Amino acid sequence: MKTRNHKWPACILALYACPALAEPTFKQELYIGYSSEKNTVVQAQISATDKLEVGLGTLTLEGRLRYRSDQDTLDYVDDDIADIRLSYDMGRAGTLTFTTFSKFKGYPWIDGEIMDRGSRAVFPSVSPLYRNVGGISALRYNGENIRADEDYYFEYTNRWGKTGLIARFTPYQKYGPVSGDDVRKPDGSKLPMAELILDYQLERIGLRTGINDLKDIYYLASIKELVAGLKIDIGQQIREADYDDHQTLIGITYAPEGFKYFKRALVAYTVDRELESGVLSLWFGDGAWQAGFAVDTDGDLAAEASYDIAENATLVAGWDSGFADGEGFDPGKFPQFDPEPRGSALEIGLNFRF
Repeated sequence: MKTRNHKWPACILALYACPALAEPTFKQELYIGYSSEKNTVVQAQISATDKLEVGLGTLTLEGRLRYRSDQDTLDYVDDDIADIRLSYDMGRAGTLTFTTFSKFKGYPWIDGEIMDRGSRAVFPSVSPLYRNVGGISALRYNGENIRADEDYYFEYTNRWGKTGLIARFTPYQKYGPVSGDDVRKPDGSKLPMAELILDYQLERIGLRTGINDLKDIYYLASIKELVAGLKIDIGQQIREADYDDHQTLIGITYAPEGFKYFKRALVAYTVDRELESGVLSLWFGDGAWQAGFAVDTDGDLAAEASYDIAENATLVAGWDSGFADGEGFDPGKFPQFDPEPRGSALEIGLNFRF
């Protein structure tokens, strides 16, 4: 599948060259690795960030150019060569942001994935019911099922003491090659145009709720520090205001202080009317080295490790046990169980920072 046309490189180059930006911060990264699934994987990227006082607020500009050795074979999830973010902080009036950056940042558990953008073995098998703006979504394109994330969207955030608000809006609904009316089809591929999220934070308890224009709803309660380092999240998701079509999500994070090697543990569990699934993930580390291990309720395993061999160079490795039919996941494929069963996979590489 070919990647789409990219419109942003000129914008990013202009960001780098603009004389009004006093001292932009540049970052460069280069990854060179070997994957048993894709052989050699190379990713190079350069990013720049700067701030500019405009009117009564501060405008933050961020740009990134990124290229991968397998760019032509990536699907429509986080596949852009160039991205840009413009964020205007207006103080008490809130912050307005326009961004093309993907919200897809990987998953909060160890999955063995480093840079090869392949399928995962460790993954909860229950798909979320709530569809958010800027998320990964399933669509029909030229008679095929595809997965894509939003090309760009607007976001407004503000906070009044303990109460916070996030509003996202995507007027053009551009998902890879699909946009406009083709996104709003009633065949299961319709996607939200707007969403509103409210939260209320106390010292140890947080409450959050979100709703989109399709009437998907979610509720989330977070409890912190019942025991030092412990956080518990309990949530519900509802599809199109149909309270019979719901799912329950439970997340437990434990990150105690005082342990030499043990850093953090995560348990994620999801159940709906038909499926239930969970993941256990553990992290360890000390100074230059980090390592992690995960297992899901299908019995699939994954591990990751890294070691800082120099101030600007890190050796990384990832492994998973493979998966049987219906147990794997690929964020760039649709439906969720699309990946063919496969054996174990290994990736090893070097990440350089300049």
